[in-house]
Amino acid sequence: MSLHEQLWSYLERYKCPLSGKEFLPLGILEEKITSDIVKKELCGDGWEKQLTLLRYPSLPQKVSQDAKKVFAILVLIGNPWAIKRLIREGLTDRHLPLRQGGSGFLESSDNTTFKSPGAWGTDATVKLFIDKQWLVLAPVLDSTGQDIKLSDKCKCALPICDANHRAIDGFSSKVRKGIIPAGHQKGFKVEGTSLDIAIKEITDKDIFLLEKKNLNDIRRLQHRHLIKHIATCQIRDGYCYAILFPWASGGNLSNFWTHKDSTERAPDLFLWCFQQLLGLVDALKALHSINCRHGDLKPENILYFKEGDYLDIGGEGVLVIADVGVSKVHVDRTVSRPMGTNTHATTPSYEAPEAQFDKDAARARRYDMWSIGCIFLEFAIWLLYDLDAIKNFRKWREESRCDPITPKASFYDRPTEGIVDVQPAVRKMMYQLRNNSRCQNGTALGDFLDLIENDLLLVEVSRRCHAAELYNKLKKIVQDAEENASYLLNDADSHPPTPLIFVD
Repeated sequence: MSLHEQLWSYLERYKCPLSGKEFLPLGILEEKITSDIVKKELCGDGWEKQLTLLRYPSLPQKVSQDAKKVFAILVLIGNPWAIKRLIREGLTDRHLPLRQGGSGFLESSDNTTFKSPGAWGTDATVKLFIDKQWLVLAPVLDSTGQDIKLSDKCKCALPICDANHRAIDGFSSKVRKGIIPAGHQKGFKVEGTSLDIAIKEITDKDIFLLEKKNLNDIRRLQHRHLIKHIATCQIRDGYCYAILFPWASGGNLSNFWTHKDSTERAPDLFLWCFQQLLGLVDALKALHSINCRHGDLKPENILYFKEGDYLDIGGEGVLVIADVGVSKVHVDRTVSRPMGTNTHATTPSYEAPEAQFDKDAARARRYDMWSIGCIFLEFAIWLLYDLDAIKNFRKWREESRCDPITPKASFYDRPTEGIVDVQPAVRKMMYQLRNNSRCQNGTALGDFLDLIENDLLLVEVSRRCHAAELYNKLKKIVQDAEENASYLLNDADSHPPTPLIFVD
C-alpha cells in the first residue's frame, strides 16, 4: 500500500464524533513521515527525481524534522515532489495554516509568501492544499481546562475519536466514551499514549455556558476529589456544545460497590473507604466555600478513578465528585434571596425533603448534606453486608412509604398531611445497623452512624451540620481509625449474619 493510500485509510479511522470531520493524528505523522519513508516516497518516481534527490540529500531529514504536516498534505493531494521548492523557500509546519494569496501563491498568518505553488499548474491544486491542510491541524489538548472554539474559519477537527461505547442520555445532554489519540494530549500521567475521555454533549447553549462557568470556578479550587474538565468545546455557534472529562475506568460509586462486592471487608478496605469519604466531604466544604452547592449528589455522580486514569492518581484510586451541571454558584447567600431555586433535574431518591414539599423556597447549601447522608448510609450497609443489602433496602423504602407523592425509595416520607419525617424504613434500618457488633459505641462505624443520624438525615434544614463541621467530625473518626486498629474494627465477628430486612 502506498503512503498516499495509507494516509487516506487512516482518515477513515480518525473522525471526530462531534463534527464528523476527519484528521490525521500526530502519532501517525510521527510514524509515517520519517526520513527513510520520505526518501522512499521521493525516489519512487523516475530516475530524474532520484538524481535530484542525490543533489539534495538532506531533504528527507529536513522534511521529517520540520515539515511532516506539509509533506503529508502534499502526499494526500498527490503532489509530494512540491516539497522540494517549498522547503527551499523556508516553509515549515509552524507556518500552517496557510491562505491563498495572489497569482496562486500561499501566505502564512505572518504574511510570509511562498511562491512555488504558483507553478503547480492550476489554482485548483492550491485550493485543494488549503482545504486538506486542516486534516493535519487538529490541536493538542492539555490538562488546563482549555476553552476551544472552532468557528467556520477554523476547519480542523477536535482530536477525539468515538470509542464505540454506549452513550448515556441525561437531562439535556448525553455522555459517551471517546479517545484522544497519542500525540494530541499533554500534561496527563499517561502522556505519550492515547487517553480515554468522557464526551458530554449538551444541547442547550445556556446550560452549557452555566456548566462551563461552574467547572472553571471548581477547577480553581484544585481539589483532588472534585472533577477537573479537560476542555470545553464550541463547534460553530449553535452547532455543537461539548465538555471533555477524563474517563473513570472504575465507573461510578455504584459500579465500585458492584465490582468490589466480593472483596474481603478487611481493615485496609474500611480505612480506605473512610479516607475517601473524608475527601468527598472536604470537596463539598471547598464547593460550599465559594457559595456553591452541588444539588444532585448520588452514587452515579461520584466517579471512581483507578491508578493510571488521570494525573497523580495511584494506589487504590480515588473517589471524585462529578456532574456539576446542576450545581449553582450564588452571588448572595441563599437565606437572603427571596426567589426559589433554579437548580435543574435532581435525582428523587437522594433529594432532600425541601425539594418536594418546599419547592418555592431557596435551597441552602445544607441541601447537599441530606444527600451525602443518604450516600453515607448506603456505604455503611455495603461495608457491613453487600450490594444486595443496598438493593433490598431500596426496595423496602419503596414498599413502606406512606405518601404516594413522595419519590419512590426516598429517605423521607409524609405520614400525615403537613408532617414530613425520616422514612420509617430508614429508622428501622439504623436500628438494625446499631445492633451489628461492629457498630458498638466507641467504634468508627458506631460514630459514623451517629453522624448520619444526628447531623445529616434531619428534615429541618437548619439542624443539619455545615460541610466544614461534618469534615471536622469525620476527620476525627478517620484519625482515630488510623491510630487505633480496634477502633476501626473491633474484635467482633467479621461476618455477622445479614438481618432479614436486607434479604430478598
